Amino acid sequence: MVGSNGLCQSFYKGNVSREECCRRGHANRAWTPEDLSSGELFYILAIRQGAPNCQPCQETCEQVKCEEGKRCKMRNGRPKCVCAPRCSSNRPQHKGPLCGTDGRMYRNHCSMLKYNCRHNKKVEIAYFGRCQKSCDNVICTDNKNCVVDQNGMPHCVYCSIHCPPAHSASQMICGADGVTYESFCLLQQATCRKGRTIGSAYHGPCQGHITCQNLTCSDNKKCLVNIKTKRPQCVSCNMDCSDYGALKVCGTDNQTYSSWCKMHQTACQMGVVIETQHAGACGTLGDAFNVDYYDASGINDPSTE
Repeated sequence: MVGSNGLCQSFYKGNVSREECCRRGHANRAWTPEDLSSGELFYILAIRQGAPNCQPCQETCEQVKCEEGKRCKMRNGRPKCVCAPRCSSNRPQHKGPLCGTDGRMYRNHCSMLKYNCRHNKKVEIAYFGRCQKSCDNVICTDNKNCVVDQNGMPHCVYCSIHCPPAHSASQMICGADGVTYESFCLLQQATCRKGRTIGSAYHGPCQGHITCQNLTCSDNKKCLVNIKTKRPQCVSCNMDCSDYGALKVCGTDNQTYSSWCKMHQTACQMGVVIETQHAGACGTLGDAFNVDYYDASGINDPSTE
């Protein structure tokens, strides 16, 4: 791509003709006739901040092919693919604010589509209206049920799970609620009906006097003790928190954690079960959780662009 200094600042492929380099019609792709060795390439990109004789592949929008949800516009004399989601064709019947699956409120569906485009995200509609911290005020459509996830965030999901008959005792699972379920599928059904994550404690039927001392966890899981119920629970402690977003949660130990994953890591270190008390920092229940991300992200109304 051509930088503001007029140099080619990103390296895609070497030893190619201009025709081959520019074939795909990318708006920001450029070509240079300079034949550089790997050592020269490193010096030019790292020290000089770009290769000379940089020739943009496209001078106008005429031959530019933008990905879905974008259109070509001229910016500073050069073609550029900018976000332009088809809001009219994707618009739901509901008008007004909605809560995304990232736990943030968007002014409308179009602003969420534009945010996804600009930030390369895949946020979907969790439910319509302002974001909530429980299912109490969430109205689900299309025969969906409200379920709270491990982050304490409500979601509208379909509960019509068909579970085949369980034919073996080996399929039994002891739920974290102390109830024996004949299969994992039936545990999922119960979670949907209850509206809150139940989770599995261990394989097999629940046993009244079992402890972490005489419970063998499978699949490299670690046994933690639930302080409230005194029941053991096998959990996976080998987690990479870099894959989790920075959505704060308040734990049942009244501590604020930067994410559910960080809370889970602390639980594994301490050997006790810490659950989500509610989404957000401890002591911040209420409307402060709602963020109009349409305004906060600086996203413009696509109808005015």
